[in-house]
Amino acid sequence: MRLDEAGEPVHGPRDHPDLAKMAALGLPFWLAGGQASPEAVAAARAEGAAGRQVGSAFALCEESGMAAHLREELRGRAHADTLTVRNDPYASPTSFPMLRLSPDAEPYAAADVVADVVEWPAAGTGSAG
Repeated sequence: MRLDEAGEPVHGPRDHPDLAKMAALGLPFWLAGGQASPEAVAAARAEGAAGRQVGSAFALCEESGMAAHLREELRGRAHADTLTVRNDPYASPTSFPMLRLSPDAEPYAAADVVADVVEWPAAGTGSAG
């Protein structure tokens, strides 16, 4: 696996699916990757997809179980376009790159960030709880 200077996987032609061939199989498939807008869903449907897979939007919804203060902070950063979500080739035990929040600013610099999860140090322990 090749990584760029920021540590993200470098994708090539083999990483771009032939959507016409996928649609020709007659089985449902979904597209993913940071496009949860109604327009993106319509574009995916036009290409034969059953829809779009949504990750971050569900991770930041009230029902996700994430602490309210984290959801609010992350939503605010997402709306301000200052939230960094990157592909981490080492976060997954399957070796498939997973998305994670980049701990580039407080309060995230003190957190252990793994596969769409922010684990805060337990109070007074200095380690993730």
